[in-house]
Parts: sequence; C-alpha cells; structure tokens
Amino acid sequence: MHPVVFFPLLAACASPLARVQRTEPLAGAAGMPAWHASGGDWSIQDGMLRQTANWYSENAWEQTAHAFLASPALSDFSIGFQFRVDPRSRGVSAAQFLFRATDSRTYYLIQFSARAGGVFLVREDHNNHWIAVKRAYGVSMPTGRWHNVHVRAAGQEITVAVDGTEVLAAADGALRAGLVGFGASQAVVAYRDIRLQGETVALTQPWHEIGGKIVKPDAKVICEDAGAGGYEAFPDICRCANGDLLCVMYAGYDHVSFPRQDLPRGARVCAVRSTDEGHTWTPAQIVADTPWDDRDPSVCCLSDGTLICNWFTYYGGFKEPEGDKTFKYKELWLCRSTDNGHTWTQPELIPHLAGAYWACSSPIIELVDGTLLWPVYREYRDPLRNWSAVVRSTDKGKTWSEPYWVDETNDDNDEPAVLQMPDGRVLCLMRANSGDSMWYSWSEDQGLTWTPSQKTGFPGHCPYLFRTEDGILLLGHRLPNTSMHYSLDDGRTWSANVTMDATIGAYPSMVALREGAVLFAYYEEGPGSSIRAQKIRATRDGIVRVPWDED
Repeated sequence: MHPVVFFPLLAACASPLARVQRTEPLAGAAGMPAWHASGGDWSIQDGMLRQTANWYSENAWEQTAHAFLASPALSDFSIGFQFRVDPRSRGVSAAQFLFRATDSRTYYLIQFSARAGGVFLVREDHNNHWIAVKRAYGVSMPTGRWHNVHVRAAGQEITVAVDGTEVLAAADGALRAGLVGFGASQAVVAYRDIRLQGETVALTQPWHEIGGKIVKPDAKVICEDAGAGGYEAFPDICRCANGDLLCVMYAGYDHVSFPRQDLPRGARVCAVRSTDEGHTWTPAQIVADTPWDDRDPSVCCLSDGTLICNWFTYYGGFKEPEGDKTFKYKELWLCRSTDNGHTWTQPELIPHLAGAYWACSSPIIELVDGTLLWPVYREYRDPLRNWSAVVRSTDKGKTWSEPYWVDETNDDNDEPAVLQMPDGRVLCLMRANSGDSMWYSWSEDQGLTWTPSQKTGFPGHCPYLFRTEDGILLLGHRLPNTSMHYSLDDGRTWSANVTMDATIGAYPSMVALREGAVLFAYYEEGPGSSIRAQKIRATRDGIVRVPWDED
C-alpha cells in the first residue's frame, strides 16, 4: 500500500463527462485524475464537478447519476468536499458520496437529502438497492448553498460531518476497499474543493460498468396519471361490497406537492376501480381534495359495506404553526362512501388530534367485535422522534378515542400497520428510521395495551400485513427495493427477504383475488411515478409469481 494525497481533484478548465456506458475511464482535465461516468450528465468546469440533469430512471440502479474517480482504489481514507444542490431540483434533491466501490453497483453510499433533512449511509450490491446502515435526521442542508462535508473511513468505522458538526457514526465491514465517487439523486448538484487522503490498495478485479436493464417482474401499471401532475404514490386496495376492487392513491406532481398555480389545492386523494379482478382499471376519480397536500391514503370496507378512506394532510410552510408549535405539522382526515366508492362524503378532520403532528400510512381495520382500530403515528423533529399508536372507534368511525401508545418508551417507530389474528390478538408492525430492523408489538385486549416493541431482524418502510385463506401471513414493505417476507406461524418467525421489484417506491397493499391469487400493489417513486400491481400466490414453500394472462 502507498499513501496518496489529492488536493485538489478538479481543475478550472472545462472537461465534459458525457453520460455514457463504458469500461474505460473518461479523461479529466490536464494533469488531473480521470473519472468513470455512470449515468447522468457530468462535466468538470470552473473547478467544479457538476451533474447537470435532474436525473431519474425507473430502474432502481439508474435512479442516480454517479461519477467515480478512476484511480486509486482506497481502503482507509479521509475526504473533505463541498456540495451545492440547485434549488430547481425536483424529488429528493440529494447529493451523494460513494466509496469502496468495486464496480458501478457495489459500494457504500452517503446521501445528503436537502428535502428530507437527512443523511443516510447505505450499502448496495448487484442484488440489493438501498441496504440501510445508519440514518441521521434533522440535518439542515438548504438548496442553493454550499455545504462542507468530511467523511472518514477506518476499518469498519465510518463518520460523517456536515458543516462542522458530526452527524453520523456507524460500523460496517461488508466492503473493504474500492473507488470513491460522487452522485446525484433527483437533483442538479455541483461539487468543489475536494481533498482526499488515504492509502492505495489494488482492486481484486478491474473496474467494470454493470450495464443493461433489470428485468421487470410481470407488473401491470394500474394508474399512470391521475390528472394532478403525473406523480402517483402510496396505493391502498380493498374489495368493495359489490365485488369491485378499489385502489386509492396519492396524486400530485412530486413526492410532496404543495399548492401551486396549476394545482392550487396541492396533491389530492384519487381512486381507480377494477371490475375484472385487476386486469383493467378505470380512469382516476377524485376521492378528497383539501387545500393542502393530501397524502398516504388507505381504504377499508366495513362489514356493513361502508368504505372509509383515511389519510393525512401535510401543511409544510404554507400554514403558520400555532401557539408554541415551531415546525411543520400534519393532521388526520377521513371520508366515507356507502355506494362502493362512487361518491364520497366531505373530508372530516379528526378534531382532537388536529395540529399535533399526527399522521397515518395504513388502513383502519375492523375487529371481530366491530371495534375499529386506526394505526397512527406522531412525529417530532430536531431531532427526529416518532411514536406509534392506535385510535379506537366503537361507533363505526363516527367518533375516535384518544391515542393508545404501542410503546411510548420507543421513540423510533412510525408508519404502523395492524392486523387481527385468528386467536384474537392484534399484531402491529412499525418502521424504524435508524438501525437495521422494523419493530413489532402485540395486543391481547383489542389495542388498549401493547407488549414492549421488539425487532423483527430486518429493515423496512411502511409495512403492510395480509393473511391468506391458507393461513400464510404476508408482510410487504419498502427496503431493500420493493420486498416481502412471509410467516407460517402468524408472525412468530419470518422467511428470508423476497425482492418483488427493483423499484424503491413500495408502500404496498394486498387484496385476495377470487382465483386464489393475491394482488400486490405498490408505487415506483420519482418523477412520473406510477402505481404497479403484481399477482402472486403464497405457498408454504415461498412466493410464486402469477402471470397476468393466467386465468
């Protein structure tokens, strides 16, 4: 090994790095190192490395644009740099630093998300997109400004500092050495003042670009444009009393769609319908449209045939906080239909939870005795803290109780989903925003009290629980990619991860089809995101994909 110090890595003259797929490195400026360009539109100009397109592709491994320093390969290193995200960027608006890359799909990645205010350390390889290692929220990185970053990797220890403050420290030894690089996720990003120190090592094999498209599963697009900007997300499906399938979804122009001139009421809740078991779907119709960002809708059909659609509104900076509230907040809403979703009541705000940062991501469930449980969560930021709870109704959703906490001592769980088991117990699955595992808890008294939360042993966002007629418990979720686990013992143990799609949107939903299969719906993520659906069968030996042309 030989020590190496690069300062700087960029020159003041222009050197374009056009978006190409090639194995040979692209030349840098005179006397400067060369770069491997992997997706996006890169250039070196005025001492800056720039990604100039708001890059997005439906292929998960191509949703970002990367430029890797062609040499040297490094194991332990220290790097400092500055990044700036253009304020016109759409989507997550994130800068990225990559290291220990052995090819264009195997590396560690640190994402600096201006929109989420988060720093995310993940690992990726040929089979998995976004394997979470560590997350940090509450990191202010406004667009349009330069931010200073320092990253240090020594053995398994990885630390990240932003603007002079250490924001993340983690330990992971899966990858030992490789190239460093920079990237952009749904953003136009510039990098400058790059200072790299480390010890060179030899790559075990020559660098190579992994080209070609991921083979898609047999997925049907059930809604491509709901008429509110072409971005569809967060689907939820149920079977209506008349047998139709109804899928509600978020409809806007981006992941967050605040009011603007062409969409003055912001994102809305829309629905599509199928009368032929998911083969064809109607154009989207509006379910609810408040003056703000209506998001993450879910729908359930009660035993009397009433449909209840629940969602939350995100006010962002458009509605000033009240009293001592100092940050953006959310509110819970619902509406009803008694004609199988053809018409809906006016949106109803849950008044005693208003202005208190409550949100939801999963459908209301009806227990055997008729009690309704609505899984909700409360979010505080700076630092990010989340608590899951349920609110209960014994009058078909006309009134709702105060929240019953799932585990008030655990402040890192949200997006809960609940399901009643045949023995009467209720299982709750929850997302975690740090660490590498979802949480679960049980209630034996219809949601009034819950066991202390425990880890499932695997990560996931927005879990969805579904139990087949054969007694197989399915758990759909995001991360890695669009995924599923299944359980043969009602949630006591779980299978290995089953990757359902390379796209990373997820927020899945499931419903039984008459032919014995299960419809699995999820979304893509990114500009132009659509709602997809697959048909599957759950067996005791695993998940079987069912072609759409199979009756």
